[in-house]
Amino acid sequence: MADEDLYQDQGVEDAVDSDEISAEEAGFMEGYNSDEGESKCEECGEVIVDRENCYEIDVEGEKHVFDSIECRDKWLKKHGYDVEDFI
Repeated sequence: MADEDLYQDQGVEDAVDSDEISAEEAGFMEGYNSDEGESKCEECGEVIVDRENCYEIDVEGEKHVFDSIECRDKWLKKHGYDVEDFI
């Protein structure tokens, strides 16, 4: 499969079907491709410039993005989650 095909919805589906990528990778691609504009840390509100060095977690089916581990952990504790469950 050509690399440029992978960035289309059908390309991602085909790659999963042929075991070229995992379902988790497909989910990441879907989220990455659907992100528009800038992302902000959900704890401190700072704009996340480098998406490759941020911290994303899935909590009850919703994606949450943080600019640091400290912000991630603070947010989890504030919302009553056990940090160890997300390491």
